[in-house]
Amino acid sequence: GTLHTRDDLGYAIGFRVTRRKALTHEAVRDNGPGRIGRIDARAEAALPYRVQQQRMVHLVYWVPRQSQQMLQFYVERLGFHVTESVKNVGHFLRCGASGDHHNLFLQTRGDNFGFQHVAFELRNIDDVMFCGQHMEQQGWKSHLGPGRHVLGSNVYWYFWCPAGGIVEAGCDLDFITDHWPAKELEVVPAGGSSWFVRAEDAGLRPGHGDWPQFK
Repeated sequence: GTLHTRDDLGYAIGFRVTRRKALTHEAVRDNGPGRIGRIDARAEAALPYRVQQQRMVHLVYWVPRQSQQMLQFYVERLGFHVTESVKNVGHFLRCGASGDHHNLFLQTRGDNFGFQHVAFELRNIDDVMFCGQHMEQQGWKSHLGPGRHVLGSNVYWYFWCPAGGIVEAGCDLDFITDHWPAKELEVVPAGGSSWFVRAEDAGLRPGHGDWPQFK
């Protein structure tokens, strides 16, 4: 039931008719100055719980020196929309019917080629922290995070994946409509992260270091 082909750079892609499953969750009941959402009850995250990833939200591919060609393929032929682009860095694209800040990021860094990372969305920042804590306890090696991105605004935590590339656990991604004008930036603001937990993450972005992951 899948039509298989390749894009202009040779990445394998497939097409299948599907129906997206709607996800619904109750709003987190939290307390803050002038706002009381939880009375006579502990916060859900006051005790550890098992985290369940909700959906795959985006993919990132390296695009060596051909970002414009790949941009045209996905926008003009497949109907993706440009959310924002960063000069000499890449393009954040969302699917035609999607409100996610990006479902595909085409990133350029020298001759890097191949899969960079896949992102899975969780409900909230507590889910991200529990997920990352569990993965480190199980021996997974952190690549970057936890922190919060500027572009997309999402909370993130990245891990090296034994199958290659990186896996991201995240939440709170920007929701984009047709009223959003595509942005063209000269640089990534604030080094890419508005805040980060580990001092060694200062100025780093996903995909830093030597690639491919395994030589």
